[in-house]
Amino acid sequence: MDNSKIEKIAVDEVSSLFNKYSMNIDPNIEKGDRGISFDGSMVVFSEDSFTKKNYQNSIPVQVKGTTVKEFDTMYAKYNEFDYDTYKNFQLEDGVVVFLVQILKSNPRVTKIFYKFLSSDEIEKILIEIKGKGNKTKTL
Repeated sequence: MDNSKIEKIAVDEVSSLFNKYSMNIDPNIEKGDRGISFDGSMVVFSEDSFTKKNYQNSIPVQVKGTTVKEFDTMYAKYNEFDYDTYKNFQLEDGVVVFLVQILKSNPRVTKIFYKFLSSDEIEKILIEIKGKGNKTKTL
C-alpha cells in the first residue's frame, strides 16, 4: 500500500476515534502534513462547544501508520524518531504519539496504539540517545 494512503488511513482513524468518543476534544490533524515534527494537535475544550471561551489547551500529536499481517497484542514499536524530533517534542512540553496498525489483508481493519511522552521522559530519551551514540530511539 502506498505510504500516503497509509498516512491518510492513520489520520482518519485517530480523528474518528476522538470525533466519536470525546465531545470536548477537537482533533486538528492534517493529512499529508509535512510539518517539522508534528502532524497537528488535539484541541481541548471545557465544554462541547468549540469556542475561544471554552478553550483549555492544545496537545501536539504525531501520527504514524504501518501495515501488518497481524496486530500486536499489547505493545507496538516504532523506531523512526531521531534526536532532533525528540528535541522538538520536548520544546512543546510533550507529545502524544499515535501508531495505527492497518491489516494488510483488510485495510478497513485497524488498531490504534498511543504513548504520551512528557518533557521529563523525553529528556531521559535524549540523554540515552547521546550517551549511546545513537541517532534514533525506538518507542
